[in-house]
Amino acid sequence: MINFLHQEAESVVGFRLEGKIIAEDIDKIADLLQEKFKTDETVNLYIEIDDNLEESFGGILEQAKKGFTVILPNLGKIKKAALISDKSWLRKITDFKDMFVTMEMRGFPSSEKNDAFLWVKS
Repeated sequence: MINFLHQEAESVVGFRLEGKIIAEDIDKIADLLQEKFKTDETVNLYIEIDDNLEESFGGILEQAKKGFTVILPNLGKIKKAALISDKSWLRKITDFKDMFVTMEMRGFPSSEKNDAFLWVKS
């Protein structure tokens, strides 16, 4: 399931991933991002990942497809991304971002959600 968060921040697309993620959830994220990319010069991402997140095989395939069709062509428009998770290995993904992308990316534990949001919207 996906819950959209922080709709009050113009340049921030915020969402929480929890439970079981299916292809339709990925579609919702991709559609929202596609609309933001049309109207905003830059977009910042705030992503909370629940410790009990599950993803279906269809969700993974859809995520890969949508990533190539929506995210990659607009990668230069993503200025910052905050990844909030209590799984340290997941937060470590942000350490490797310099190999692939030029956006600022930081990982935060869930106890620092407020700091993460303040950082991503600044």
